[in-house]
Amino acid sequence: MFRKRHSMDHIKMILILILYECPLHAIEKVFSHRRETINNWIIDFGSHFENIHHQLVVRPIDHKKVELDELYTTAPGGKHWVTSALSSTYKLWLGGHVSTSRNASLIDNLCSLVSKCCDHKKFLLITTDGLSSYKTGIRKHFYKKIPRNGKTGRSSYFFPKNIVLVQCVKNYVRKGKRYLCYGINHCNIALGTPKAIPFLMKKLNYKGVIHTAFIKRFNATMRSSIHTFTRRSRSAVKNTSLSEKWLYLFGGFYNFCRVHQSLKKTPAQAYGIVSQKLTFEELTSIHRSMKKWTPLKRKDVHLKKNKY
Repeated sequence: MFRKRHSMDHIKMILILILYECPLHAIEKVFSHRRETINNWIIDFGSHFENIHHQLVVRPIDHKKVELDELYTTAPGGKHWVTSALSSTYKLWLGGHVSTSRNASLIDNLCSLVSKCCDHKKFLLITTDGLSSYKTGIRKHFYKKIPRNGKTGRSSYFFPKNIVLVQCVKNYVRKGKRYLCYGINHCNIALGTPKAIPFLMKKLNYKGVIHTAFIKRFNATMRSSIHTFTRRSRSAVKNTSLSEKWLYLFGGFYNFCRVHQSLKKTPAQAYGIVSQKLTFEELTSIHRSMKKWTPLKRKDVHLKKNKY
């Protein structure tokens, strides 16, 4: 709230309206705010929520099952791809990233975040769609090195037996210019041993098939809550950094302030990160760690000497 000209209650009211699908052009007309002012509020509070998320959520936790998925939003001149990771056990949002293209670096950043959030010593089931970049990213961040014990040569790696990556390949049928999805066609065990799957299914109390329904439901909730993440929007976000602040603003509100319909409490409360549901003011008043300020290094300006 440093140098904010409006009260906390006023900013909170506008941000909660945004988190419940109120478009920016409507807020501009009703409250007579400029869009740049609202975007600055989203950047400040989104940065705060991102810092709180990395303090409380990004740590080794026994999630048992994690689902990964991506969605796209319209942007001026192209698309923005938004990736997310969700814990199926606690319905806890683990984080996400935004990029202009669905490339290997975007998936690699998401897999690195999932590796920091999960306990590598516990049994873990990871489910994704059929994108091949997930297999590469999970293999990179979950592989373990075999110690050489003083021997010469390159160290070898192995994938742990307690972690299984299952890719759910969907069945698409083309009708004209569109592709229609008819559910999961088959599941591939991309990484891990098939012997660990029955134990994981028993531990998770699953009697049906392996799916990615929870992350799909979360993506639908995010689309319905934030108008900029819809497929067609009048208020499209231009740069990816602002889209990522929108993402963490919704993610922090979803984890700590919004009651889940099936859990009857917040996802952070279901796991035990917090003891009770937090209000918007309590979430913004949590102390966040800040980097120590260091002065900028002065660059020596070399002046050209006159020849005459």
